[in-house]
Amino acid sequence: MNVKQIFKFLIAIGISSLILLVEFETLSKGGQYTLFIFILAAILWTTEIVPLYMTSFVVLFLESILLPGIVPGLSKPTVFFSQFFSPVIVLFLGGFAIAKGLGKFRLDAILACNTLRIVKGKPKTLMFAFMVLAAFLSMWMSNLPPPL
Repeated sequence: MNVKQIFKFLIAIGISSLILLVEFETLSKGGQYTLFIFILAAILWTTEIVPLYMTSFVVLFLESILLPGIVPGLSKPTVFFSQFFSPVIVLFLGGFAIAKGLGKFRLDAILACNTLRIVKGKPKTLMFAFMVLAAFLSMWMSNLPPPL
């Protein structure tokens, strides 16, 4: 992040923290903090000050820091982390990381172009080749959840 982005990020925090200065009759303190986090996330998403995936980490960080002492029943930050890092989510994140790695080194384009070159445009053969390619690539990915 450069200085300009950090400045915009701090402005977004300042704007959204104005909600904490207002007293609501029907909103508890935990509700006010949740509304603050929601408004901050909405500002970050719409302005794209930080990358979109970073917005979710900002929300997770703020929820785990601000809410456990205020909301009854949320005494530990692990309540928030367990939802973000369930085995299914970690599996998706691993798949996204592999896809990003393939894209960064253009291996996805190389595999697709070579597959198209080999099958020479025959639809049934092309479908079979992509199925074999997907099976080969999925051989390297585990579908088992990580040990806890």
